[in-house]
Amino acid sequence: MDKRIILAVAGSGKTYHICNELKPLKRNLIIAFTNQNIKNIKDELIKIHGDIPKNTRVMTFSKFIYNFYLLPYESLIQEQFFATDFNSDGVYMADSPVRRLKNSKGKEYTNPNYIKQEEFEHFVKFISKYKYRYYVDKFSKLVLKTKDLYKKGTDNVSFFFDKLYIDEFQDFREDDYRLLEKLIKRFNKVLLVGDYYQHS
Repeated sequence: MDKRIILAVAGSGKTYHICNELKPLKRNLIIAFTNQNIKNIKDELIKIHGDIPKNTRVMTFSKFIYNFYLLPYESLIQEQFFATDFNSDGVYMADSPVRRLKNSKGKEYTNPNYIKQEEFEHFVKFISKYKYRYYVDKFSKLVLKTKDLYKKGTDNVSFFFDKLYIDEFQDFREDDYRLLEKLIKRFNKVLLVGDYYQHS
């Protein structure tokens, strides 16, 4: 079993370390938070290995959750929320409505657009009749709340990959951490890399 965390300052070669350590014949999954870092990782892989190894997948965390947890198991989400009219129409990239807002005087009030997490619309944005888009900032929360979704999705991930690399892990949100913690337990080989001055 090989599970490690590396904290280092920006510019110290964290991305290089991931790409240099990676074994190209192994089935590797590299997850990062931003599109820019995905580009940096791909560029570094090409520089070191001549190309992105065919058994290696590099993707943002949101793309990872969408492709491995949400899309394949939408029937579980429908069952959980009794959403018989649900027809997914992709991802809504803006954040979902927050519970509390402040007026011009700084006084807090309840956001009339906020929907409680027990309701399906807490996790999806209504687009048109029968069409909804998943709120990107609610991906992990939805996976954790939907019965059997985490287990089925993680079974799927662990079937396809041998080693898990997570870059920029300091940038993930609370529910993301909870999901990642569960995911990490399913892998024998994990490397987490983050910024020393930004970690929590």
